[in-house]
Amino acid sequence: MKANLAVLCLAVVGVFASVPTHATPVTPTPSSVSILAQATDITDLAQEFITELAEAKYAVAVQKYDSELRESVTPQTLEAEWTDMIAKTGAFENIVNVEVDTVDSSQIAVVTCEFENTTIDILVIFNTDGNITAFNYPDEI
Repeated sequence: MKANLAVLCLAVVGVFASVPTHATPVTPTPSSVSILAQATDITDLAQEFITELAEAKYAVAVQKYDSELRESVTPQTLEAEWTDMIAKTGAFENIVNVEVDTVDSSQIAVVTCEFENTTIDILVIFNTDGNITAFNYPDEI
């Protein structure tokens, strides 16, 4: 009986000795850190862009566009698009959420915005340099 108890105690000690007492930290790889940083930067840029539109800072907002597109996208065209959207949605209230996804070489920020009459997803598309290449919202609001 004592021999069985001794064997049982040794078995229990052996099991617990083999169980790690703490988790091994995982070191993020440079690529995973870079992707997270890019997503965070794009999230911030998309929020800033929508906030600038909501505050009628169209000349500031247009500076986030790719330089080649600034000939066709002007503060006046941004104002016209935003005003058209506000006429359909009601006054801008706040940003609810931002999600970023990568498609090919573009990063797409889906900015969920709450307006007086509805909540919609606005797409802000960025190139690899972090410049805006497009700003879209649903046609049917």
